[in-house]
Amino acid sequence: MARVYVAGPLFTPQERTALEAIESILRGLGQETFLPHRELPVQDWKTDEEAARAHAFLLKGIESCDAVVAVLDGPDVDAGTCVELGYAKALRRPILGLRSDVRRANERNGINLMAFGACQRIAPVESWAPAHLQPVLQPFLSSVRVFAGTLVRDAVPKILKEEGRELKFRHVSPEEYPAVLKRKLAETARRLEETEFGVEQEEIADLLELLETLINLRNYDRESLRSIKEGKWRKRGGFERGFLLDEEPKLSSA
Repeated sequence: MARVYVAGPLFTPQERTALEAIESILRGLGQETFLPHRELPVQDWKTDEEAARAHAFLLKGIESCDAVVAVLDGPDVDAGTCVELGYAKALRRPILGLRSDVRRANERNGINLMAFGACQRIAPVESWAPAHLQPVLQPFLSSVRVFAGTLVRDAVPKILKEEGRELKFRHVSPEEYPAVLKRKLAETARRLEETEFGVEQEEIADLLELLETLINLRNYDRESLRSIKEGKWRKRGGFERGFLLDEEPKLSSA
């Protein structure tokens, strides 16, 4: 079972109806979904502060999902949807673009280049009816690798249960666990990048714990890792002095 983020413009009843139709079919196919306007109603985005919180919440929604299904209708793809596509692409989530718009401005069916390139596949649909959507969604879902959701520390399910919060958890399979760990490492590193001095130790501690878990999972020899680290230090140095490359290296003509 995959968790799918349903992206697209959501500011009119017609737009929300299309997104809800897609979400309904995904659920009928046994998938979990994240539907932005249901998770966070648009009327809650009134002030700049509320909008910033909504933005962060929706990005975390994308992080929690295995894949994205996006509506790409309009003379150009909705600006907010483009941000969602870009973020999902950066997270390496597969993206299925759906377009019912009959306009064909160019060889990419009127879709701007960056949105087009972010999608794993773009499929035309005649309507948002199940008969037209299901044959498009099923093959895409069959190719989605399911290892989404938030990886939490081992005691968290028990803690939440004791607090009266019954949330669903599952054990990842041994085959998918390395990918889950590496993705959590990357997400934690991104949070560390955004964290200010004084509060970043929490993220550093999480990174250390995740690295230790990956080392144990892979049965890497710590002495071998230390030897590789020291060998790189002898050849290329460390990172203490803070050199940044300000230009692309030029190829030698020799």
